[in-house]
Amino acid sequence: IPGRSQCKNFPLRDAYIRKNLEYMAYVHDKRILHRGTTPMNFLYRQNGGELELVWIDVATSHYKPFFYRMKPGIVMEIANFLRFFQLNAEERKCYIDYYHNCVKRRYYSTAELTRKVDICISEHFGFPV
Repeated sequence: IPGRSQCKNFPLRDAYIRKNLEYMAYVHDKRILHRGTTPMNFLYRQNGGELELVWIDVATSHYKPFFYRMKPGIVMEIANFLRFFQLNAEERKCYIDYYHNCVKRRYYSTAELTRKVDICISEHFGFPV
């Protein structure tokens, strides 16, 4: 599923990204960081028209009881996940907005989260944004 060159089925790729962002929002609301949010750590299957996901490699997950410790981890997890899909800035903003609408505990505004994710992708992973 990751990347444009590897996945010609864009509706499936879109569903995959959105479902993972829903899961991320859910665990972030519980103050948990997965710390391994890459497409290689998720199993998926299509069940009829529904995409089902299972997160694996959760041994590195951490509970963060204080919100200020969640903030950098959230940025890193979203950036780490989205970097695999070779998204342009508009697509990335759209998906970050989707995440922001799913999450109940908002640590950043959508604009601030988008800016921080873009910086993280550029500085930590060396991708131009």
